[in-house]
Amino acid sequence: ALLAWAQPATSAALVLLGSSVFALYGLLIGTAFRSEAAVGAAAGTLVIFAFLGNLFIPLSGALLSFAKLTPLYGYAALARYPLTEGFLPDGSRDPLWLPVTNVVVWAVVFGVLATVLVRRGREGQGPHGRRPGAVSSPPVSSPRRAWRRRTIPGRSGAGSSSRSGSSS
Repeated sequence: ALLAWAQPATSAALVLLGSSVFALYGLLIGTAFRSEAAVGAAAGTLVIFAFLGNLFIPLSGALLSFAKLTPLYGYAALARYPLTEGFLPDGSRDPLWLPVTNVVVWAVVFGVLATVLVRRGREGQGPHGRRPGAVSSPPVSSPRRAWRRRTIPGRSGAGSSSRSGSSS
């Protein structure tokens, strides 16, 4: 049995390790996709990982064997371990080293892939943060500035319109 102070410390360490896996996952997806597509890709793959990771319904047989290889399985199994002592709905039991190893391996996989993609992105940039030969686009004006440039029919000059529409 662990000492009284070691159990909360162990739980805190496991939570930090588990959350770091998905922080690295977010970094990986954020560097692999454009910002518009990153949210959809992250959400879609997390739902698939959750289903295949034994989170929605109890899995058994070949699906459970495959689930043990997915990123969410280890973290969910660690969260359930104090209550279930590793027992699964099909009667089998996971030793504690299995979910811990799952979390550590996925942290390393996501960390290495994120590091490779970040370095590849930095190597492709020139000295000023742009890709060599890239044409810079003109600054985008805000809708507020565009509104100020409009003119009201019957009036002349840019910026002569007013929000209230009242004239003196």
